[in-house]
Amino acid sequence: SLSHTRARTDANEAGARVATLPGITEDVFTTGLAADYESIAAHCEAVREQVAGADEIRVTTDAGTDITFGVEGREWLADTGIVHEPGEMSNLPAGEVFISPETADGTFVVDGTMMPHGLLEDGRTLSFAVEDGFVTEISDDDIREAVEDAAETVGDAAYNLAELGIGTNVAVSDLVGSVLLDEKAGGTVHIAIGDDAGIGGDTEAPIHLDGIIREPSVFADGSPVDLPVADGD
Repeated sequence: SLSHTRARTDANEAGARVATLPGITEDVFTTGLAADYESIAAHCEAVREQVAGADEIRVTTDAGTDITFGVEGREWLADTGIVHEPGEMSNLPAGEVFISPETADGTFVVDGTMMPHGLLEDGRTLSFAVEDGFVTEISDDDIREAVEDAAETVGDAAYNLAELGIGTNVAVSDLVGSVLLDEKAGGTVHIAIGDDAGIGGDTEAPIHLDGIIREPSVFADGSPVDLPVADGD
């Protein structure tokens, strides 16, 4: 994705306004872009107010996710779809609040969408163990191979726990198999492996693999975070 390249970072720093649409399809275009961007911005701000200033974020799910992120000193960013000012950037379709954690420990279980598989079948999950900010175990052979291939170039950076994101687009009521759209769905969380230099971290890698997690509970320094709920839920 262009979003996670140094070229995009340099363009923003030079004052360019950037919108990226990696992997866009006609269905995702028509489903995801007809959105109320002021509403997305309001949901982003509501989430950011709850997590800003927290030292630790914990995410749990009934599917087995239980992971704690150390985020002290890192900045929460918002993807609202509104890029009116020089240097602003958005990923379209829009709708998330996200951060590059300083560290992370635990397990996360993807039960939504993740490449190269797309939307997972009901009951199928992908499990990842994380220790000291690095992924140490990957249950899926295809994803493990992709990370191992990247590691041949950049070493341990390929295993970096790169991102924690919270979806804020309540117009996305169903996951469709597109990471670009599904990671924005209100009431979901996504966790990424690999590059985080483009989102406030310090690790460069040739991959950024997002996995979407359904129905999470999120806690900021132990306090529950009120997540946006998709319309119709």
